Amino acid sequence: MLLLLFTGLRREELAQLEWEHVDLKDRSFALKSHATKNREEHVVPMSDTVVSIFETLYEAREGLY
Repeated sequence: MLLLLFTGLRREELAQLEWEHVDLKDRSFALKSHATKNREEHVVPMSDTVVSIFETLYEAREGLY
């Protein structure tokens, strides 16, 4: 829910985001054309808060395997 608030994305857009499109070093993520309303790829820069959320999610994901 926090990612929706801090990025302004639609729920469907965020649900289709894949880890391979998240770049923590570059501090951005890409929404592929099939996931956006206008059918164009969209690169979203990440704030410190969004990076922190993604890092937490990534660590939790790694703990599952």
